[in-house]
Amino acid sequence: MNYLLGMSLESNGFPQIIPSYQFDQSRFRFGLASYPLDSYYATIIKNAKIENEISLTENLYRGKAQGISILLGAYYEDIDLDERNSPPYFWTFAGRAWVIACQLNLKEDFKREFSVSSRSALVPIGNTDEEYLFCALLDTIYSKGANSLADLTWPVLNDIFHAINHYGDVEILLSDGKDLVVYHDLNPKKPSLYALRSSPPHNIDFLQFEQLKIELDAVDLNHTISAFTNNPEAGCIPLMSPMHAGQMIVTRNGEYIWNSHAFSGEPTSIRRRVSKNHIEKDPIPVSQENPLVLSQITSLPLILCPENEECLEKEEVKPKKEAKKAVHPISVTLYRNEPFFSDPNLALYSVFHSTHYYYDDEIGMSKHLLRLQPVHDLTQHILQYTLSSSVPGKSCSFQGVFGNSATIFDISDAYRELVFTSQSFIALTEPPLQRLDLLYKKWTLPLVWMPWDHIMLQAYLTPPELAESELYELSEYAMSFVKRNDNCVIDILNDLNRTIYRDYTYISGSTNLSTTPYEVYYLRCGVCQDFANLFICLARLLNIPARYRVGYIYTGSEYENKQQGDATHAWVELYLPNIGWMGFDPTNCCLQSQNHIRIACGRNYRDATPTSGTIFRGGGHETLHTVVQVVRLSKEELYEQINATVPRS
Repeated sequence: MNYLLGMSLESNGFPQIIPSYQFDQSRFRFGLASYPLDSYYATIIKNAKIENEISLTENLYRGKAQGISILLGAYYEDIDLDERNSPPYFWTFAGRAWVIACQLNLKEDFKREFSVSSRSALVPIGNTDEEYLFCALLDTIYSKGANSLADLTWPVLNDIFHAINHYGDVEILLSDGKDLVVYHDLNPKKPSLYALRSSPPHNIDFLQFEQLKIELDAVDLNHTISAFTNNPEAGCIPLMSPMHAGQMIVTRNGEYIWNSHAFSGEPTSIRRRVSKNHIEKDPIPVSQENPLVLSQITSLPLILCPENEECLEKEEVKPKKEAKKAVHPISVTLYRNEPFFSDPNLALYSVFHSTHYYYDDEIGMSKHLLRLQPVHDLTQHILQYTLSSSVPGKSCSFQGVFGNSATIFDISDAYRELVFTSQSFIALTEPPLQRLDLLYKKWTLPLVWMPWDHIMLQAYLTPPELAESELYELSEYAMSFVKRNDNCVIDILNDLNRTIYRDYTYISGSTNLSTTPYEVYYLRCGVCQDFANLFICLARLLNIPARYRVGYIYTGSEYENKQQGDATHAWVELYLPNIGWMGFDPTNCCLQSQNHIRIACGRNYRDATPTSGTIFRGGGHETLHTVVQVVRLSKEELYEQINATVPRS
């Protein structure tokens, strides 16, 4: 029996392979192949007896200064095989080295169905079924005009494996230097292949198998690792998940890029952790065969962040029920556009936002900047907007440099309690773009900007000021998405969106406004503003303009946690050539949709914060409490509520 082993690495590491001394190593032979980073040619060790880890590691990694991206092979009991008939098997074809390691038990007649063309140069040099199958696979790939596994497309390759599987038992690890493909037998009663995808921070230092151990200390532990085997050691099994019958997983640079069983093959130990109020669901897998469609994302779990994360460090006190206080209108905006309601797919919302400030000492003078008025444009229409204060003052409204509607409010009267309240009635049309993969597949990196584009977008192309070493590491992280998505801009952005959702833990109160993108990357946790900041930093390092968007999100009646809609939310908008600004929400693994209500945008949170201010006299300890209510309305309910709130002259 062949004991299979496969690894796909995101970083340029050198995992140390150490034979287990609990077994008689003289009984076993090893065959391993390693691909250097950014290379399609492999180093092969076949039919080797390994007496110590030094000889194995030195021979496998000799001459590889850049580390490896793929490791696969097998170990087996010594049954006097020569090199021609021992795994792994390899061929050089289409400018790359192809390697396979497999465990087969096929009927003899499978060779009639999967024959090798007599004109093919891919003729087996040994006499094993494994090598014959390998040559037949390569001949099939050649006959279809493909020069790589990805050219063949993953569903087609999966169908080929299923057809082979009808002739007996099959477990396969196959690589062309770029992708590692792992296929599990259709029979669920057969010995299972196990899968592990571990993202930082890793809770493992090594992988223990029956006859060997792989130490991960030498691998860059800030990157993702995927591993597969049909012979895990008992202590390692809880960390891995058995693959499903007939499942095929494709990995590239440590990440799953295609999975025939969606995300069911991933172990729960490495799934994205969330706060206790979050409803855990599988994200929608995005690939060439299953593109991200806006109509699919309405049932995803939604996570929100407080309006100002700094307030998490302060005592939150709910407003006490008191006698009704005077309300001082600051601004009232009315839009009437009846033809707009002819669209049958409108989403109509009522948004109530109230910010309460409490102070131990009396405030003598203060100035406040409010960005609470929603955006009014072709896809988001304000029907009515009112803003008021519990304390009188002087106001001035204007449009800021980032296009945000803003109001400056000066207060000279003394107060200890201040309440700003906004009420908006909004109509949203359906987003004009439904299938990004079909519309923009042609866009590849690097994006080229005209000189005038670059001048206008400069504020959104400059990454945050971080230590040079931190920016360098984040650049490498960003480039890992480029490499495994073949420079395709939309695939890169969808991968970023999905990875942040899956691998980063939402922990309310774990960060503050001074938390940097690198700290989020290193800690792998945060809230929506942190995930947006990390996405923005990575996009700008790839020369993709990115800006920070603040708004509200409608959670819907199907969500158990109704408090998810009781705060403002943050996501990312990216500028794409000839397209404009497109919204990505990494907190919820979705695109901006009719559930997202936009308020303000900017380079970062400080450019778009809904409420901020300066106290010139008095104050003391401050307590902040924010209430947000987003309600979806019918047309009749909307008219009724607007008429009830329209100011009377």
